[in-house]
Amino acid sequence: MTKLAIEEYNGDRELIGIEVDRRYFCIVCLVEGNLTAEILSHEAMHVGFAFDYRTRGKGPYADPHNAEENVCYPAGIFLDQVLTFIKAEGLREI
Repeated sequence: MTKLAIEEYNGDRELIGIEVDRRYFCIVCLVEGNLTAEILSHEAMHVGFAFDYRTRGKGPYADPHNAEENVCYPAGIFLDQVLTFIKAEGLREI
């Protein structure tokens, strides 16, 4: 695949299926000038939930006694990487 997803339509131009490039498990689009804590934490949670879904709760941070950790650790790692990038690029005061 050379796209994130390919949509399949029937003869009536109705969407009947979508095939997603499995190399990606979560796509995050951030807009310069809208890099607020609210937006970044919101997107980090999408990443955390997507990672947990992809690993079925068996990722390196999985805790069978506390399912929240399956989401929160990947979210925190993503947020740390994004904040490091934002600071390095001078996109926002951190």
